[in-house]
Amino acid sequence: MQIQKLLSWNWKSLNNYSFLTMHLYLVRHGDALTQGYDDPARPLSSLGEEQAKLAALTLKVFGVALDAILSSPLLRAKQTASIVKEELKVVDVIITEYLVPSADHRQIINQLNELGKNSVLLVGHEPHLSSFISMLITGTRTAELEMKKGGIAFIETLSPIQIGKCVLRWLLGPEQMKHVK
Repeated sequence: MQIQKLLSWNWKSLNNYSFLTMHLYLVRHGDALTQGYDDPARPLSSLGEEQAKLAALTLKVFGVALDAILSSPLLRAKQTASIVKEELKVVDVIITEYLVPSADHRQIINQLNELGKNSVLLVGHEPHLSSFISMLITGTRTAELEMKKGGIAFIETLSPIQIGKCVLRWLLGPEQMKHVK
């Protein structure tokens, strides 16, 4: 999809959909430090902080209004969620074990359905996010998708979420987001 088409679309109109539509925004955490940390405690690097800020600003430019943020409990994901929260002024941030890389995707689907929110951001990890997107849009985990560090995907679905019945509207990496103004 061309960047110009993305930029020319009326993104603010997304917030006017009926209560039956759910908008899911998935963000992969930004780049993290690797030396001297156990995996759960790895913080964002300065590049990772920039990637998270870029993702937040992109969502803001697109006029995204979030009802909640769900984040993996791993530090780098929580830090990414916090940066987005501050930029978009989101009240609800929920830490969930269902976004760790080993979690069963059905658990996060159940949590989202029970949450009852229309516009939710999920902050997690690879390959969990790509296989989750694949399952949502195809019903299998085999679609070839790549979530770059700091990347964003937008999925639209009817509520409650049904596996294989969702639509991937767009998927952007940091290099593409640099062109969004």
